[in-house]
Amino acid sequence: MAALAYLHRDGIVRRLGPASPWLVGLGVVCKAAAFGSALRFGAGSLAFALAVVGLEVAPAWWRAALSHPWLRKLGEASFSIYLWQQPFYEMHAQGAGLWTLPAALACGFACHYGLEKPARLRLNDWREGQARQQALATIQWAQGGA
Repeated sequence: MAALAYLHRDGIVRRLGPASPWLVGLGVVCKAAAFGSALRFGAGSLAFALAVVGLEVAPAWWRAALSHPWLRKLGEASFSIYLWQQPFYEMHAQGAGLWTLPAALACGFACHYGLEKPARLRLNDWREGQARQQALATIQWAQGGA
């Protein structure tokens, strides 16, 4: 659905872009309510996809709200949070209580910002250094040096 929305984004942006906040609301209602799978996963996912495609012409207040630093940090850590939510969801399903939601968020943030991001930065620095050394060796070789 998202791919189709992307392919037809020009028409969607003109027609539905200003409705982006309402589409997010519709998506949340479809996902949260006890609807059947078609409505939850079909209409809810479609509403979110259309909302994202129309962001460039969404109201300024909506774009500003979505650009809030905490939402950006949440977006950066979202995959880590997604990975950590499953064990906490299982604990919640077995009666552990609502403390599992903030615990999953805390573990996801800690894993992303304490482990994944620093490791990725170090790996990128190392790879950049390797590429620089290889480029210098190639230049020396091209200039006739050994």
